[in-house]
Amino acid sequence: MRLYHGTSTAALPGILADGITSRIGHRDTHWSDYPSKPYLVYLTSAYPLFFAINAVKTDDNGNNWESYPVILEVETFRLDLLPDEDFVAQVLWNGKQAGQEINRERFGNPQTLRELNDVVDPRQYNATHAMESLANLGTCAVNGHVPVANIKRIAVLDPNACPLIMYRAMDPSISINNFRFVGHDYRALVALVMDGTPLPRRDGPTEFDAEQDRFHAALLAERNAGVHVFDRGRNHSSVFPGLVSFMQRIENNKKIVVDR
Repeated sequence: MRLYHGTSTAALPGILADGITSRIGHRDTHWSDYPSKPYLVYLTSAYPLFFAINAVKTDDNGNNWESYPVILEVETFRLDLLPDEDFVAQVLWNGKQAGQEINRERFGNPQTLRELNDVVDPRQYNATHAMESLANLGTCAVNGHVPVANIKRIAVLDPNACPLIMYRAMDPSISINNFRFVGHDYRALVALVMDGTPLPRRDGPTEFDAEQDRFHAALLAERNAGVHVFDRGRNHSSVFPGLVSFMQRIENNKKIVVDR
């Protein structure tokens, strides 16, 4: 199974050397409202670009991109998959709202979803729960780290050339209800970015089909102009051919002024 991880070009050298490591002992979470678990690496079928955008560095005004969004395609074979704690907490909280008791010996007496999220330990669950997490939230986690060998493709997005794609990826609410209704739209966006697959039309025909077709064509044009996908080389001495030289070009032109 192939899933995705969002990161930035600033993190790529370390990832190519050591794989995708957890943040424990290395860095703070990007998510102050619902902090991620420091011992896990997170994967998704739907939201890698959203996570990648949140990982990039800009200046104080948010105008100068010092790194680019990156999507890593990961083969999950032999990885220790666990559910995302957000999924577990949301299921338990929804149950509590419906009158079901939460196991106080295990979780205490949380008064908010955030408190419940803090005490959930995904390591108490297993790969079956990880599949439920993916099916209902679009995310799961890896216990430990993702070896370099499990990374199969790397997509680097030029934010200058992809404003519509960036905008479309930036507004999800990572929740069970959101994934139920629009998760397919975000998975389609991943397919557009990674493979150049045109977005499908929504239910139709409607009076807005022509406008929708123009918008989808603009997204595809952005993808073809601004997304650079690197496949793992067959020769292990040349992993992800072309990536190193591309990264050097980014480094040489680090300050990129964009109109956001």
